[in-house]
Amino acid sequence: MSVDDLLQKRLVVVMGKGGVGRTTVAAALGLVAARRGRRVIVCEVGSQARLAELGPGLAATSIDPRRAKLEWLERQLHSRRLAGFVGRNRLFELLTAAAPGLAELVTIGKVWDVAQPGRGSSGSGLDVVILDAPATGQGLALLEAPRTYMKVARAGPVHSQARRVDEFIHDPASTAVLGVALPEEMPVNETLELEGRLRRDGVALEAVIVNALYPARFTGEEAQRMSTLDGRLPGGVRAGLRIALGEHGRARSQRGHLRRLRKGLDVPVHTLPFLFEPELGPAEIEALSHALEDAL
Repeated sequence: MSVDDLLQKRLVVVMGKGGVGRTTVAAALGLVAARRGRRVIVCEVGSQARLAELGPGLAATSIDPRRAKLEWLERQLHSRRLAGFVGRNRLFELLTAAAPGLAELVTIGKVWDVAQPGRGSSGSGLDVVILDAPATGQGLALLEAPRTYMKVARAGPVHSQARRVDEFIHDPASTAVLGVALPEEMPVNETLELEGRLRRDGVALEAVIVNALYPARFTGEEAQRMSTLDGRLPGGVRAGLRIALGEHGRARSQRGHLRRLRKGLDVPVHTLPFLFEPELGPAEIEALSHALEDAL
């Protein structure tokens, strides 16, 4: 799938294990979309506001599940005042907290609302919404919540709303899932499991981005020759050599995990480079957006 094909979707869900760089990839993809003239907004769940820090000027919004629940209640009661009264009721809070998946349902419902042509509450006329989903388990719960509630509520407004959202998520013309991983054992394992889980749920994983890949600076033969020099060099040079060999070992290990991921998946796997910076800021995200655009 090309980047143009991906950005033709109404919703792109960026998913992966915690700590693999989902927010970074979502922000970079948002910049790619904006450069290509797409009217884009990047959503995150919660109130972290990380996207605003990573991409100044990037249209971004945070979806608070509690606020989304109150907005959903307002639509059901057709009264903001009544919804506010009920929403602050302690019993209502306890009941909704005990209802499994309700927070996920209203959250993905809010995302669906933003992604509708001319109807999104963040503004009309958006071309694509990029969702920086929570970590894998919670992200899957978001996608599965509408179908779960369709089984619980067999009729009525909740069923109708859940059905519309579920159809949107499962329509490959509307929604795509982009996986993010690190070239390490646990993230690779979780990404392989994610692909299987999505396939069983009828949702296609379009591609996987492997983040923070170390450069392969030396061949195996060069590294072997360097290792024989260890005892014949001054202390400072020897320390530098050991650091270089350590990086080579890490790059070699990463490529082994990358091969395993590519072998285990039936979708394209692309890579982004490791940036040797203490923190990633707007300039680094901009650079990664160009690398992502080239990769896709």
